[in-house]
Amino acid sequence: MRKTDFKRIEKLILQECEERLCELHRNVTTAVIGEARRLAATRPVSIALSPNYVAIYVHGKTVGDDEKPDCDIYSADNDDTDGLIELLETLQQIDVYDLEEDEDDAEALS
Repeated sequence: MRKTDFKRIEKLILQECEERLCELHRNVTTAVIGEARRLAATRPVSIALSPNYVAIYVHGKTVGDDEKPDCDIYSADNDDTDGLIELLETLQQIDVYDLEEDEDDAEALS
């Protein structure tokens, strides 16, 4: 799996919306990327970026017999400050946990 370049993604988001962003919006965008980085310390995190939105994929433990990882998707429009604040608050509520514990839990369920 490729390592996510959070600095590059943050720079792209800010460049894409530079003319439309106020200082609050810039700070919230930076905080959203910071939360994704925090989560990436213990689990795979992917970010999809377009000119209009950012989506953060937070991968969790494997579930079921097919061994596919659980994945939650969180997204917001790049130019919607309130939506980005809501995304930030949602990401902040996700507990950081150890992937090894998830693997142990998955083995216990099988």
